[in-house]
Amino acid sequence: MSYVNKLSTLAAALLCACAQGVHADDVFHGHCDGSAGVYLGQGQFVIADDDSPDLFIVDRTTKASRLVALAKDLDSFKKKKGEPPKPKEPDTEGAAMVGDRIYWISSHGLKRDKDDGGFEDDPYRLRFFATTVLKPTKQQKNMGLQVVKPYRDDLKASLLKVPTFKVLADTAGKGPEEPHGFNIEGLAAGPDGSLLIGFRNPLSAAGHALLAPLQNPAKVIDKGKPFQWGSLIELDLQGRGIRSIEKVGKQWLIIAGPTGDPTASTPSPRFALFSWAGPGGSKPVFVQGFDDPRFHPEAMFEDTDRKELVLLSDDGDEPDPGHRCKKLKNPADKSFKVRYLKLPLSQR
Repeated sequence: MSYVNKLSTLAAALLCACAQGVHADDVFHGHCDGSAGVYLGQGQFVIADDDSPDLFIVDRTTKASRLVALAKDLDSFKKKKGEPPKPKEPDTEGAAMVGDRIYWISSHGLKRDKDDGGFEDDPYRLRFFATTVLKPTKQQKNMGLQVVKPYRDDLKASLLKVPTFKVLADTAGKGPEEPHGFNIEGLAAGPDGSLLIGFRNPLSAAGHALLAPLQNPAKVIDKGKPFQWGSLIELDLQGRGIRSIEKVGKQWLIIAGPTGDPTASTPSPRFALFSWAGPGGSKPVFVQGFDDPRFHPEAMFEDTDRKELVLLSDDGDEPDPGHRCKKLKNPADKSFKVRYLKLPLSQR
């Protein structure tokens, strides 16, 4: 990415942010995509980059980033005889804080078959795991994370076996961004220790986004128990799927966006923020849209100290198709935008 391109991208972000009455966008370097994130405290948050098998703890003020190596714990190494192990991306897309534990989930989507152009299973994208937050000590001054072993790779298989989840079972063989494909992108704390798993794709027959309540995440991770599912929840996000969901106070906030690549039928604005009172029949309420074509909110979490909502943009295809961020070799040239919205939110 050239210096001129960096400046033009940042200028566009600043102009859009000012027009919407929010803080000017931050730009964080080293990655193209904050695909999931959680605020840890003390001005630090941990993010997943869906192009990396690892996590990264980022200081909001200094922009410094520390790697939390996960490839070994998640068995994300592809091994070929006579070659060094090659780390594979688990495509981590969602995160949810429950107590001092963070649950993480990958997309569980299929990958493109390079031979026939179709789609096939990717075992590295079948990851549901947890990390424990380690507070600073005299010996260790920085925030840290420790993986809770083992991870689970049978969450999708369990979902597809639920008789009432036929809309998910019907996604077999379809790519994550194809019509009626399978693509998880949201994860949030739910009522009574449960988790809410949000789908970018598929939508219901009525065109509503879907949430699958996981009732027993702690027992699944700690004791290897079978997954227990509540009833699928349908949310009217005006034709959009779930990109991120976060419990803030007594409500849930949802970033909604296209289920696949934008088309003529894609809702306008492409991305929108909704509030939702939670399970029990309540309808999501439109809060605001995001019209900046170069801001693609992919993840969201609350900064409880500054009382702000933090939105991370997926900039893997920026600044232009000929110089896509995710194709850049030098990490210093990679970047993604971060936007802050003051809480409580005002409707726009």
